[in-house]
Amino acid sequence: MSAPASATLRSFTDRLVAALRLERAVYEELEADRGATLQAALVVALGAIAAGLGSGLRVGMVGFGVATLIGLASWSLYAWIVYLFGTTIFKVPETKADWGEVARTVGFANAPRLLLVLRVFADVASLVTLGVALWTLAATVVAVRAALDVTTGRAAVIAVVASVAQVVITLLLLYLQGY
Repeated sequence: MSAPASATLRSFTDRLVAALRLERAVYEELEADRGATLQAALVVALGAIAAGLGSGLRVGMVGFGVATLIGLASWSLYAWIVYLFGTTIFKVPETKADWGEVARTVGFANAPRLLLVLRVFADVASLVTLGVALWTLAATVVAVRAALDVTTGRAAVIAVVASVAQVVITLLLLYLQGY
């Protein structure tokens, strides 16, 4: 059975570029494509590696591995938090989502993090960091909107509330570990 004429199955690279362009259609495609979860994880992992490279390789190979694992764990946690808030507190009648749909879209929303490699240029490091953070937030709003079928305003609230919750959880876990 072939895909419906309205379905667009893009390559990984095409999806990455479309995610960077904040194209809602690619986020809708990712929401529906259960096979794209590994691609989303790859985007997150590549973003973590780019951040490490942008830091000037000061972390070493073990650091790259740890940073990548932390990036993947952080993405997974964030997707769970978005899923939880989006399907309960901020749910609208149209909201029908599972964690995988949220994880795939939010994973690709990390595409701007690939540009963190440019932080290696000290003169623009702060500007790159700020630009990537804002771009990632905008992409996350588009991703959340697609995954949860909510308005842009509601998606922005969910993205910000989930970010704050993730920071609180992370700080709590660090505190419990004695850091």
